[in-house]
Amino acid sequence: MSEHRHSGSASGGDVGDRIEDVAEKAGDHPATRAAVRTGYAVNGLLHLLIAWICLQLAMLHATGDADQSGALGRVSQWRVG
Repeated sequence: MSEHRHSGSASGGDVGDRIEDVAEKAGDHPATRAAVRTGYAVNGLLHLLIAWICLQLAMLHATGDADQSGALGRVSQWRVG
């Protein structure tokens, strides 16, 4: 399944092959797959949270000038802020 892309001395190729095999086994491990799926889920939730905060700020303060201090002040008033 893995291609040998290493060239040079035999010992360098052997080490490279071993590293490639270990990386391949780690990528196929169930714990790695679970960690990747968890990371994707957390990334998605973080983006949804940021979008929700942006929408709240846009809807609640639709009038007036937008500035960073006003947005941070509003976020700091929320319990989760």
